[in-house]
Amino acid sequence: MGILHIQTFIIAVIVFALTPGIDTLFILNRSLTQGRKAGIYSTLGILSGVLVHLSLAGLGLSLILAKSAVAFSFVKYIGAAYLIYLGVSKLISKNKIALIGSANHKSETMLKMYTSGIITNVFNPKVALFFLAFFLSLLRPNMPATPCPFSRWA
Repeated sequence: MGILHIQTFIIAVIVFALTPGIDTLFILNRSLTQGRKAGIYSTLGILSGVLVHLSLAGLGLSLILAKSAVAFSFVKYIGAAYLIYLGVSKLISKNKIALIGSANHKSETMLKMYTSGIITNVFNPKVALFFLAFFLSLLRPNMPATPCPFSRWA
């Protein structure tokens, strides 16, 4: 498979990267409340989540998510539960006011910041559906595709 219109693909990727979404808000929140280092590790986690989505789309597993209401709902509710958990834990934390770069967030490890970024991105079903719809629409339709071994479950 090849990209049908490389210029369209490049422009769309740039627009997608510049458009704010939940990942952008997550990174902005981390950067403002916990400092530059937290923002960088959260960004690396989100980028790792994007690699997970690209791998799933390449294997055809995102198609299952797109066609199965149960799978889509599962991912959606897990993602929503995680975001609610983050919000509630922030509300009930002892240090309610977070100053930029304040010492009250220094106990959070780099691994936890990175992992939070991965979880936030991987359990966002809209990202999976975007990669499925976006990349498949830009591929040449007449090129043979390898069938997904999991397509019988979709």
